[in-house]
Amino acid sequence: MGVRGFAAGEPQIKTLRTLCWAAHAAAAARSAMLARASAYTHALADAHQVKHVLGPAVYAALARGLASHGEPGAADEELNWATAHASATVREVVRRFPAARAGRTPFGDLLRQLDTAIRTA
Repeated sequence: MGVRGFAAGEPQIKTLRTLCWAAHAAAAARSAMLARASAYTHALADAHQVKHVLGPAVYAALARGLASHGEPGAADEELNWATAHASATVREVVRRFPAARAGRTPFGDLLRQLDTAIRTA
């Protein structure tokens, strides 16, 4: 609704700002939810399990990217922080699972980027 109006040339600044903050809140809520759920990751050797371990950091990166209003590199900064602060245990757990598959969404792209960084650090 807001994005289509903006694309059509309508002044939608307030609407777009509201939509952006709603998307940011949703990404932050998903990050918190997955952080809590990561304790329930099971030992099946499945690339999907990497989402449970790294998902909170990926959603935090998405939220930061949204909060920065499209500032280039904001999500990357969050992923760099997550990589630098990943414990040896997290790295070991991630390496036990198959690598994350290539993404078809912004989440998938960031997940693959973080997965690769964690495995090679």
